Amino acid sequence: MTWTTDKPTQPGWYWWRYEKGRKAAMLSISPAHIQHMDVFTEGSLVMFLNEVPGEWAGPIETPKELGHE
Repeated sequence: MTWTTDKPTQPGWYWWRYEKGRKAAMLSISPAHIQHMDVFTEGSLVMFLNEVPGEWAGPIETPKELGHE
């Protein structure tokens, strides 16, 4: 997995950071986020995926449950 400025194109969990050297956060990108391009809604603030600056890495592989294949 490598950092890129390309926006997510499929649903899943992604690492996101504003820029190199900054703290990273994990974000869940749902099918609706890809279709409608919205990532966050905080009060009256809506951020759109195509407007979110920074770098992305992912999607992160979903962990498997023990005993389930």
